[in-house]
Amino acid sequence: MYARLMTDMEDYQSRGINPKRVEDWENSRRSPCAKDCWEAWDFDATLDDGAVLSLRVATKDGASIHFAKDTPAIRLSLVRGDGTLVQASRSFAAADCTWDEQELDIHCDDCELSGTLRGIHLVANALEVQGASAPTQAAEAAAEFAEAEEAEAESTRSAESAESAETSKIAAESTTISLNLDFTALTRPVRPATGILDMGYDGKRMLGWVCPMPLARVEGTVIIGGETHAIAGTARHSHAWGTVTPSRAINDWLVVSQDFGERMVMLLDATSSSRSGFIRFPMIFVMNKRGNLLYSNTLDSACTAETDGWYDDPETGTASPCAVAYSFDTPDGVKLRYELRGEGPLSAPEVHPCGSGTWGLTKFSCTDARFRAAGTLSITSPDASGVASETQGAGDDDDSYDGADLHLRTAQWTGETCFACGLVGKTFNVEHSPQITTEYAFEN
Repeated sequence: MYARLMTDMEDYQSRGINPKRVEDWENSRRSPCAKDCWEAWDFDATLDDGAVLSLRVATKDGASIHFAKDTPAIRLSLVRGDGTLVQASRSFAAADCTWDEQELDIHCDDCELSGTLRGIHLVANALEVQGASAPTQAAEAAAEFAEAEEAEAESTRSAESAESAETSKIAAESTTISLNLDFTALTRPVRPATGILDMGYDGKRMLGWVCPMPLARVEGTVIIGGETHAIAGTARHSHAWGTVTPSRAINDWLVVSQDFGERMVMLLDATSSSRSGFIRFPMIFVMNKRGNLLYSNTLDSACTAETDGWYDDPETGTASPCAVAYSFDTPDGVKLRYELRGEGPLSAPEVHPCGSGTWGLTKFSCTDARFRAAGTLSITSPDASGVASETQGAGDDDDSYDGADLHLRTAQWTGETCFACGLVGKTFNVEHSPQITTEYAFEN
């Protein structure tokens, strides 16, 4: 069994997908209520106070994917600036939930997720805190991993960070957390081709992904311990679904969004499972400051991905990539390079037990890790097309040589970001099968 990204016009037509744009219905429920089928709406936010919030609304919890019936759940992870991890969740009866299949409109008891591609409203009430893990061995290793950056951060802390620490303390002592959040899109939605991976070339075992909001502004309130706190920050919203269990479809993944001001990057790097041949799908989207798509590499562009830095977690023993560089060469001579240099994990990795097979007897787990990182985007073009600010290449004023690289222009942006990576298989460091080419588009 091998995986392929569905890119043929027949694939678009059979699934009713518009090849030119993402439509609102694509963020509604896409998976059936059946065995091995699942779906999740994910929200990842970096708040203005330095905290990192991740929230998932799912049709099934991980341990129940093998069941035919829905087991709806909401899961929250909140990583404070000091590495403290607070987790909370809430499960629902399937009869208490409704899922619209034409638009994003989900109701589970008194919780709600609704909206369009431009704006989403999320209400998650009475999530039960599972306990806050104080910074221990993993956090200490993270501090050593980024000693210089931590020292600089300490010197710039203000009264706002003191308030964040108090909020973290309250969260650790509270039994429930409630959120009322509004997400406003700052860019257009993206998806790689149809956004569907055919995991068996039979159209039955599929894995889908679309990013309705690569970059968004989040504002709202969180109620912790009876106290209401206003929060704000930048966020990413993605939507994934499958008709095959993750352990049979995916080995690992890495996802990141980064706003450079003039350019914005959204990258998803997914590797299929051993059953699917360890095929790697590195997919990048580059947008301008107005949120319009300039480049996506879903076909026909050569990509190389190099991992030259690993972080070994002392508690789980998992080695996660913390330094990765992606290079994309397009048919018209444009070269893109995106580098991530991890500065250390935000907290200890999260391990989520899952089950598949008959009665869920086949056990597996998904390990999630998040890193602060320095990201660098470089775009080199023969005619500087699509590049807002240009720097001259070496030798541009030298008329003694008229080589092909003489008139190249390069624009480069650097900034801080956070990226997440997940492992379902045994290790990230696998021998990948030859890469599958995908669809190419570059617009001014």
